[in-house]
Amino acid sequence: MSESGSESGVSQVVTPMPANDDVPGFPTVTNLLYDPSAEDGSVPTWFSSTDANGTLGVSTTTGVRTGAQAMKYTAVTGDTETFASIILIGVVEGNDYTGSAYLTSSGTRSARLRIDWLETFSSVPISSSPGSSSALSSTPTRYSVTATAPATATRFLLVMETLTTHSNGELFYLDDGMLTEGATLETFFDGDTPDDGSYYYAWTSTPYQSPSTRTPV
Repeated sequence: MSESGSESGVSQVVTPMPANDDVPGFPTVTNLLYDPSAEDGSVPTWFSSTDANGTLGVSTTTGVRTGAQAMKYTAVTGDTETFASIILIGVVEGNDYTGSAYLTSSGTRSARLRIDWLETFSSVPISSSPGSSSALSSTPTRYSVTATAPATATRFLLVMETLTTHSNGELFYLDDGMLTEGATLETFFDGDTPDDGSYYYAWTSTPYQSPSTRTPV
């Protein structure tokens, strides 16, 4: 595994950690992933992992949970990884982080989400933190991982992988990615989520090219 900012297709960007509005017991939550439901095909949150040799695309039907699109990956024989986050997220040593995403596939294998911790853009991971594995499903299934940033880690990648190698042409669909600071698995949201009686939702900057926030009403 060698995703890093020096490799083709990986943005050399460290996402800043926006400050929370410290509402006691009910704080603002930030989803650090850009375009987490793949609505803007020109700036996808996810790319084909550097250990994967298949083809990345977009689905408008299978795998879509929210919005109009999901990421689609067509595998080749021998791969195990599918998607990885395109942004190298800046982290704070000793803090907890929780990632999640919905994966859909008709394959007969198990998958899991993992965090790869890095020291620099050009480094290989210093360690990895895998989440629990579960069988693939033909309906969107949520995979998640919570881990504490180790000493010397300054950024990390979120990677979806299978536990056995893919078959040629096997299809995977990913939607509704989340990446938050803390150990809580939050309900999915992004800047397109409609406001409700409890929260306002917004992009922190340009839609689909920035994190998004959920702020108490």
